[in-house]
Amino acid sequence: MVHWRCRHLHSFATQHVNYHMLQQWRLLLLQIAEPHRSARFPVPSFILRSQQQQQQQQGQRRAFSMCSCRGNKRSASTQQQQYQHHHNHNHHNHQLSRTLTFASAASPSPPYHSDPEMKRATKRKIPAHIANKIDKVILSPEAMASAMTILSHLEAGQNELAWDAFECMARNTSFSRTIVQRLLGCLRADIRQGAKSPVQSRRLMLLLHHVKSNRVYLDENEFRVVLELLDRLDLVERAEATFKTMASYCNQPATIRTYNKLAAAYLRRIKALDGQQRHSRYMDKLHTLVRSLEEKGIAPDVLTFNILLTARGQLRQVKEAEAIFDWMERAGVAPNNRTVNIALDLYGKLGVECGLMHAISPAFRDSSGAEGDDVVTFATRIRNAVYRRDMESAERTLKAMVERGIYPNEYVYAHLVLGYVQNGDISKARTVIKLINKSPDDLKPTAYLYGPIIQFYARAHDYKKAYSVLSEMLDQGIPANLTIYTILASMFTDSPIFEEPTQAIHILRSFYRHASSNEPLDQAALTVLIQSHGVAGARDLDFDLSWTPLECKDDVHHHQHSTIIHEEDNSTCHNSAHEDGDTTPLGLSRRELHARAAQESYNAISHPDDLAYTAMLAAYARLKMPEEAWRFWTSMKTNLKLDLHTFHYNALIMGLVYDEAWYKTAREVFDEMVTAATTPSPESDRLSNTNKPVPDIATFDMMIEGAYSSGDLDSIRHYWRMSLRPKPNETADPPSLLARSYYFALQTMIATNDPKGVDEVYDEFKSLPSLPASATLWAHKIHDIYRNWNVQYEGIQSRLPMNCILWVRRESWS
Repeated sequence: MVHWRCRHLHSFATQHVNYHMLQQWRLLLLQIAEPHRSARFPVPSFILRSQQQQQQQQGQRRAFSMCSCRGNKRSASTQQQQYQHHHNHNHHNHQLSRTLTFASAASPSPPYHSDPEMKRATKRKIPAHIANKIDKVILSPEAMASAMTILSHLEAGQNELAWDAFECMARNTSFSRTIVQRLLGCLRADIRQGAKSPVQSRRLMLLLHHVKSNRVYLDENEFRVVLELLDRLDLVERAEATFKTMASYCNQPATIRTYNKLAAAYLRRIKALDGQQRHSRYMDKLHTLVRSLEEKGIAPDVLTFNILLTARGQLRQVKEAEAIFDWMERAGVAPNNRTVNIALDLYGKLGVECGLMHAISPAFRDSSGAEGDDVVTFATRIRNAVYRRDMESAERTLKAMVERGIYPNEYVYAHLVLGYVQNGDISKARTVIKLINKSPDDLKPTAYLYGPIIQFYARAHDYKKAYSVLSEMLDQGIPANLTIYTILASMFTDSPIFEEPTQAIHILRSFYRHASSNEPLDQAALTVLIQSHGVAGARDLDFDLSWTPLECKDDVHHHQHSTIIHEEDNSTCHNSAHEDGDTTPLGLSRRELHARAAQESYNAISHPDDLAYTAMLAAYARLKMPEEAWRFWTSMKTNLKLDLHTFHYNALIMGLVYDEAWYKTAREVFDEMVTAATTPSPESDRLSNTNKPVPDIATFDMMIEGAYSSGDLDSIRHYWRMSLRPKPNETADPPSLLARSYYFALQTMIATNDPKGVDEVYDEFKSLPSLPASATLWAHKIHDIYRNWNVQYEGIQSRLPMNCILWVRRESWS
């Protein structure tokens, strides 16, 4: 309420407004406390409106009539008596209102000032802008009824009805701050429980619009709740706009906690999104936000630096993390346990040690730890030791942990089992599982402890022992989770001995059919499913039409470039797939059905990663669908703007290079890869440790074989002499081409009459330290071809004059 220029008028008006506001809340509490009486004896709405207008107009008229500025020269004592008289009269009217509320079918008395001329005279006495200010302070009967409706629904736990009432009345009614607080708390509870839908976003936007338009200001704590909800709803841009216009929603200044809340939203985006460009975008925003604290005169706290460190660790930027440690030390901010844990996590994942980590934690590399270390610190040290395959250090850390009175949790036990399995010590891994039953915290073994053991036997192709461990787990009443199912599916897909991709598909789809409501297939399982469909389609295996179709995410950003093969429009498959195998009742071949299922599995992934992209490209390559692979590649580059790596290019080249019609496109892709590898990186890429797509051994193997199949012998000679081709004598663990690649290169050098090239290929092949058993046949072919060529070449030289021999050698070497 604004201050009136007349002090007498302002004093009386303030008392008048406060009095009636108090009476309204008393009426509200009375109706909430006695809802049955209110329901039995309803009061007509026109009586309430007339009584409210009567009290408001009477008090305002009396206040103006006593004001000295309006020409009334009575003394202050007379004014006080007059005000007391009218105050008693208003109290009498209020008692009358309460009597009417609980009266039964009583006829209403005529309203005060029923004469129209008297009403118009009263209105002319009160300025319009003053009346509007009073109306904003004093809630109307309709607003009171709406507030009562929303509060009654919230008290009864009927949140949906409360929101429906608010959405219907918010545009025409100004609610109090209490209603806004209750609705904001209700929305926060729903979103934290996982309710993340467009409905929640719409409600939050409506609530913010109501706060801004009606100036129902939030405090700083409530404003941080708004930023948190916008972050959880993936509305980071909206959170930025709300933060910039904070004065429209909050009547308190921003603090370091407000800035940390927005910084946490940026960190969450960095963790969730793939691609270096997206990471750099939000990393720049985070850094700019923190640097703006100096302009505002706000000092960053330890939480601010922890967010920055976590972001740099997520991007694997070690030098930038060291700079943040240095900045933290200059700012005089003492690290806490969370800072130490972040440093340990960065050290463990990257395998490097930041220069300032010793200063942060003197016992950083000491397995005994330091005073104040918590269970997270010890668990991270044990995990780092497992990553280094240093189980002795892990055991010392575990002993120090127990001596401190800190008992290991399930996370620690799981990493100990993983460490022993990596070292091949299965007996100790089983001992750890037995020890967990004796833990004082009453821990029980879970599927996560048995998973590494099952995976160990599966990778060793010892399926009997893998199933034995699985049966042991099930006999103890431990249900198999999705991780176990994914391990079993990978066993059927990846095994060169017991390859049954249809069995892998059956395992994962059966799990989805029985547990889709509780635990849908995660990204790892869907990636294995894509790979299984690709292998099954390449082998032209049967497709079971009873397999449960997967549900695609509605909010997936990559749907715009998906190439789902529909039943009614399968022309793309018929153009790219070979006419092999029998058709199904749907009119599609088995290969086409597996291709559609692989695309369906890809679409079910909310945020595909590099493994999912590679699996999809490899599936198209196995299915011999170069057109679909190229369409997926172009859409992936255009719409997702990914950071492409070597394995991305290799998966695409594998799908194109063996098709003579697409060999030219494969060669262009290879040239693009070489250009990206030889182009100097900008400073930003060097700082972010971006991996360039450099051609590796697999790339050259595919390009040499594809060029030989297409008769492009000149390209084979070019590939052989490229400086980017890895040589066997360049590293301690020498990479080498496949034996067949040496055979194709040797045949090319002989066909192009290149004696020097023939000797280079053969000498490099002989320098290989060892060959697998599968290369025996190719090795015999290489030796036979070189021996025959050498005999023929020496025979030609012996029958030619010396000047002709020199000319032949000069021409061939040139």
